[in-house]
Amino acid sequence: MDAEGDGGALTELRKKNRAVLRLEFAKWWMLLGLRRMGFKFADRVIKLTEITEPSFFRDTIASFEGTFVDVGASNGHYILLAKNARHVVAFEPDPRFWGTLAPLGESGRCEIRHEAVSDKVGQVEFNLSAGLFGSRMGKRVIGRTYERVARPATTLDSLSIPEGPVLVKMDTEGAEHLILMGGREFIEKYHPTLLIEYHRNLRAVLRELSVHHYGYTGNTQRRMGWIKAEPARPA
Repeated sequence: MDAEGDGGALTELRKKNRAVLRLEFAKWWMLLGLRRMGFKFADRVIKLTEITEPSFFRDTIASFEGTFVDVGASNGHYILLAKNARHVVAFEPDPRFWGTLAPLGESGRCEIRHEAVSDKVGQVEFNLSAGLFGSRMGKRVIGRTYERVARPATTLDSLSIPEGPVLVKMDTEGAEHLILMGGREFIEKYHPTLLIEYHRNLRAVLRELSVHHYGYTGNTQRRMGWIKAEPARPA
């Protein structure tokens, strides 16, 4: 086969690979959504969702004893997982999830707050996605449909919680570095373990972690991924 033919074959292969990846990603998200709704799957099927929800997120939250701060609580699946946490503070500014979260706040162990978390206290622009997931502060993702609304925002520095171990999970579609910026005093005071799902902002997230001498592990090879960060020095 000539060079031109080789190039054409390679282009077709790449197109097929992209199509397969899109289908696989759609399958992973579907399985993850069903899991979050309570459907049970065999371990071999659960492994397919690792690309969208790594096991170290679930394992860390499930075994944690202390105060769990869930920033971007969504439908509350991580709150349900945090059965050993003594206290839970959950932030979710998307009103479509409030009805699902309300019963979790009735237990007395969980405080549900309808605010966004950012680098400042006040009103922020919040974009509600047309789909149930993917709402975000600030810049929109091209190709997606949003409804722009104003939502109240707070900071981690404004949060008062009991002394003891603290675990903070962040999944805010790109505002994670802003949350860290608005939580510098909080981090210096409580030295929390951080579970962060970053969205095209890894460099900014790592820059903030370096301020607090935090080490991290996880996936840092994609535009979106997950890291677990902990103090590199004793609290």
